[in-house]
Amino acid sequence: MASPPPAPTVLRAVSLDFDDTLIESEAMKRAALVRVASAFAGGEAALGRIDTDSRTGAKVTRHTIFRDFCREVPAARAVGAEALVDRYSQAVREGIASATEVNGASRLLAELRDRNVPTFINSATPTSALQDAVRARGWDRFVSAALGAPEGGGDKVDNLAEIARRASCAAAEVAHVGDGANDASAAQRFGCEFFRIGGEGYRDIASLT
Repeated sequence: MASPPPAPTVLRAVSLDFDDTLIESEAMKRAALVRVASAFAGGEAALGRIDTDSRTGAKVTRHTIFRDFCREVPAARAVGAEALVDRYSQAVREGIASATEVNGASRLLAELRDRNVPTFINSATPTSALQDAVRARGWDRFVSAALGAPEGGGDKVDNLAEIARRASCAAAEVAHVGDGANDASAAQRFGCEFFRIGGEGYRDIASLT
């Protein structure tokens, strides 16, 4: 006799990437990065020699980017990495305020709240900057928390573990939604379901509802 199919796992928490999953912001962030770097001779070329994209799975934050940038561009050292981070962060704050929402983002967040599903934003953006961005868009009323990366470069697996702890659930009861290789890797290593946005995955977040 054939074994019956396994019972479906109950979804008890949702983890959502931020950039290009909820808002169209990766291109804006890249433009802000180039704008800050271009204030220095050879600055834009220097960006091509360092890791700047956390979606590839590299442990990258704005702090590691400008630390490495100052190593590549002598003139930037006189300004200092943290001052350059501040310039970049200000440009990103202004850009996020007007960035386009990914189709269906607010609707999904509201639906998850109305279903009483604990929902978390899980991003490689530094925590304080992420929380500012979430509040600026009024999404703090939908989510249990916005979990970002520590300054030294964090891993979304750590955030997934924290989400499971806060929701008092197992890894298999968490779903993570994102667009990057780092999202897929984090979900696989943590042992939770992964839903990819873009590429070979869902067209946009509205397709999940």
